[in-house]
Amino acid sequence: MSLQEGDPVGEQLTLAEPISEGATSVIWRAYHRGLKAHVAVKVMRAERNTHPVANIRFVEEARVAAQLRHPNILRVFDQGLTDDGDRFIVMELLEGQTLGQRLREGPLSMEEAIHVMDQTGKALAAAHAQGVVHRDVKVANLFLCDDEPLPFVKLLDFGLAKRLAVEGLDLTATGSLLGTLPYMSPEQLAGEHVDARADQWALAVVAYTALTGKRPFATTSIAGLMQAQRAGAYTPVRALQPEVPPAVDDWFATAFEPAIEARHPNVQTQLRAWREAWGRPARLTSAPPAARAAEQDQDPWEDAHRVGTDFVDPGNDGSTTLPVGAPPRRWPFAAAAVVVTLAVGWQLHERPKAAHLEPQLPVMVTVAAIDAATTATAAIAVPTAPAPAVRSVPTLDGPAARPPSPRDQPPPPGPAEDNTDERIEQAGEQLGI
Repeated sequence: MSLQEGDPVGEQLTLAEPISEGATSVIWRAYHRGLKAHVAVKVMRAERNTHPVANIRFVEEARVAAQLRHPNILRVFDQGLTDDGDRFIVMELLEGQTLGQRLREGPLSMEEAIHVMDQTGKALAAAHAQGVVHRDVKVANLFLCDDEPLPFVKLLDFGLAKRLAVEGLDLTATGSLLGTLPYMSPEQLAGEHVDARADQWALAVVAYTALTGKRPFATTSIAGLMQAQRAGAYTPVRALQPEVPPAVDDWFATAFEPAIEARHPNVQTQLRAWREAWGRPARLTSAPPAARAAEQDQDPWEDAHRVGTDFVDPGNDGSTTLPVGAPPRRWPFAAAAVVVTLAVGWQLHERPKAAHLEPQLPVMVTVAAIDAATTATAAIAVPTAPAPAVRSVPTLDGPAARPPSPRDQPPPPGPAEDNTDERIEQAGEQLGI
């Protein structure tokens, strides 16, 4: 039974009107009664419900996109089944058009192309950092949200996404082809192992198409596309857009290298090279947590002459700003020295009055440095009564013993592990996929 306007979907949704249709699903504008707002609902076509792999892919699409949670990736709120057993995904409702629709009006300006590439690259960097390869990056899956002066880009449709070693769930049979032909990398066409560099190839095809309005390898057959890729048979961008800097064609030459090891090693490097080819400062892109932690350990003020991953270009005016933070503060150490000096003076002044306490416990002056780059504190402990039988005093031989701290206690047990992925894998094994 096909869905109609006004039909309920789940407990909170009412369909309003269809937005777009594809081979596997229909996207509707719907009203969410609980949120009192319109959302987008993607409903799988009824004839696909009998296909076991299609069902698992649909579930994976929703879960992958929901877990990535990046501003440049379409937000997913929920998923479920209609009363008729049709699968659906609830997503944020976007206003604007796809990049493919925009290109019907003609190529993008240079500023638009740089901007679209930068935002798309951020989305892919976030996905790759989580071990996810999109595998279907194309102009139809990039949505340009209405914004000024440049659109905000959203990456859509993780229906063909592949989780790498993080999850171990792969629904692709060996030697099969998944993707959209003009955007597929040589290794994708050959049915070989695909990693994040397949998305980088597709990103370069998007960049070429955005600048020229044409695809780099214009062919309609797999054999013809493979031959064109191996021969590098595409028209240089400058032959179609003479105002483009020569370095941009050099960038495409690297991006379209048939040998995977000859291309940019990751999307962050690819985007830095892209901006440098245009004479722009490199913009910081989403990086894996380990890379971000390494950057935080650096002192940005020591390398203020560099323009690269430690700095952020906030816009299109070519200016560069330092990361959020402040220069190293030297005053806490001076303050600590003053406090120590005052404490010593106080000790000399009060020494006669406290002579009878001296054999039991000397005055301790403790200076604790917390976060050497930002704060330092000084504390003075003055005895007012005889010391207890057992007392720990700092010595030159090493740090003083301290009583157990709550931080030394083992952390409380975390939440129960989500075994949804394991159950999906088991379902895949039972279905022979």
